[in-house]
Amino acid sequence: MTLRVLASFSLAAVMLAGLTGCSSNPSYHEQLHNPNSDYYRRSWDGSRDYEYPGSSASRSATVNEEVLARTNSSNSRIEIDLGSQKARLYRVSGGNRELAIETRISTGREGHHTPTGEYSVLEKLREKNSTLYGSWVDGTSGALLQGDGDSRRPPSGSGNPEFQGAPMPYWLRVTRDGVGMHVGYVPNYPASHGCIRVPRRIQPLIYERVKVGTPVTIRH
Repeated sequence: MTLRVLASFSLAAVMLAGLTGCSSNPSYHEQLHNPNSDYYRRSWDGSRDYEYPGSSASRSATVNEEVLARTNSSNSRIEIDLGSQKARLYRVSGGNRELAIETRISTGREGHHTPTGEYSVLEKLREKNSTLYGSWVDGTSGALLQGDGDSRRPPSGSGNPEFQGAPMPYWLRVTRDGVGMHVGYVPNYPASHGCIRVPRRIQPLIYERVKVGTPVTIRH
């Protein structure tokens, strides 16, 4: 049985990522929330090379390749542990379950808590953008006006603000009011608006092995 361990992005690696169309160096905060940031533009290519450029020695995920190969949409189950900030993909057969993936995640921050309970996958989309959270840019020049923006609150002082929803690749909707799992930045603490952010090379592996109806448990 082969276990493969992922190393997480270092803070420096993310901060050095370039932004497209910006005249000055973007702040760390802007990079995390701007849809055009290098972090989101680098799509998952199917590679099994889980080492990230500039990675640290800290572990972000463990993949049991042998179990993962036997995990599919008919026998998978997802568990989200808010206390440990971990997501787990299991293969369930009869009364037995085997761990296929355990990964670090980032869930809802203060004021945007991720709900607990028993759910199921309600929707699968490889490409999705948030309708509520993202960036405000100048509709004429494309200049970034606000990195951590809300579509319901356009920034003042700009004549032509345009909202760009944050990318949420490999989207798995969990609740009817918009909480789901998707690729996103994963720091060592809850940081989202309620969704479950998963490292960009792990979420596609989970996405491929679940279906609409796959059980999802969220607990503390």
